[in-house]
Amino acid sequence: MISGAKQRLLSIAAILHLKIFGHEMSEDMRKFLGHLSWSFFGLMLYSVTMFILNITAGRIIGPVEYGKYNMVVAAANVLVCVMLLGFDNASIKIISSESNHRRQFSFLSTLSTIVFLSCLIIGTILLIEVKKIGHFFSIGPEIITLAIFLAFILSFKSLLGAFVRSFKFFRFEAVIKIIEAISAIAFFVIVIKFNKTFHLYYYALLFSGVIAISFYFSKVIKLFGKISREFLAPIWHYQKINVGVLFAMTITITIDKLMLGRYAGDYQLGIYSAYITATNSIFAQLALIFNNVFLPYISNFTDKKFALKKIERLLKIFVLPIFVAIFAIAFVIMEIFGSKYPINFYYLLAFATLTIVNFIAIIYYSIVASSEKILQSYSIYNYFQLFMILAAYAYLIAGNRVNLVSVLAITTVANVFDVLNSRFCILSSMKYAKNENVKTQ
Repeated sequence: MISGAKQRLLSIAAILHLKIFGHEMSEDMRKFLGHLSWSFFGLMLYSVTMFILNITAGRIIGPVEYGKYNMVVAAANVLVCVMLLGFDNASIKIISSESNHRRQFSFLSTLSTIVFLSCLIIGTILLIEVKKIGHFFSIGPEIITLAIFLAFILSFKSLLGAFVRSFKFFRFEAVIKIIEAISAIAFFVIVIKFNKTFHLYYYALLFSGVIAISFYFSKVIKLFGKISREFLAPIWHYQKINVGVLFAMTITITIDKLMLGRYAGDYQLGIYSAYITATNSIFAQLALIFNNVFLPYISNFTDKKFALKKIERLLKIFVLPIFVAIFAIAFVIMEIFGSKYPINFYYLLAFATLTIVNFIAIIYYSIVASSEKILQSYSIYNYFQLFMILAAYAYLIAGNRVNLVSVLAITTVANVFDVLNSRFCILSSMKYAKNENVKTQ
């Protein structure tokens, strides 16, 4: 039944492709959409399920506890960047581009060992110094401790998930995502009678993450090869650019919640997080679902021009309808969150705008991450973006102006800059490649 539905959807996609782009789909595009359908099916079910769980948790525990939960997640995301060092993206880029199976398996083993040692060493140091870290950042030791354990789980889930995508096991990943979502709901329902603080949602997320890791590991352990130092050079060659970029991106993505929680309090962070959930969660997941399949495929192509043209053609057609849909859906979701979360018309407009910009930024970054040359160019402007964000927050802190509105404004401007930066770097690399071809002819 699923196979038949998939074929019908591919037929519809072929017709739409012909009307929008003026030519028939290539075989590579058919393969891409075929894998995307499985990734979309599994990850969309997962996203919708976790989305409902997120709203339910927010409604039950209230803005203050919801703010604490999001503070833990924001801190965990920063720690994931430090522990994982961007090796999830590196694995997709390196393994997908390598045709020799022996080398693929060796890359897999080498990357796994590096990440395991990284998580073990960094996690141990952080746990030993948790009180000093909490005092330095004025964050409670409990928040830091919970963030460390969550970061450990998220790091391995992200890495093993990247391995699964690198070998194009999209159907398997879709099934595991559904199992992960069911596990989180089951834990939530069982524990809700005993605990109605943010810990309820936190441990549900932790438990489901362990389940996902177990299944991913059972799949990729069969592919482990010999650990070899010869693969450290190509890994480092890609990572010396990738790590810095990902660290800058992680700070950019999480600093809004960290600043709100630290300087404006858990209540404002809870309200901010509810609006982010209402507007951004589903559409950001759609972009990530697309990227899960898109990045392994585009990594095999040297010319990125075809991808950029098709993406921008689609954006011109669908960006306005998507914006209207985001606004309408967000209004309904904020109603579901309950009376503890006030509905503000201007907030809805602003957060819907942020979601659209963020959606485009995520898709563009896939093209950037698929090319070392584009990534290198992108990193320079990305560091400048981070510097400007930190300067803006320093100004707000000095004037005691950190609040929901000021943080939202900085986050939106940063995302607009990121879109312009990505597009500029992609177009510049294409122009450079064209000039190089002319010189060699």
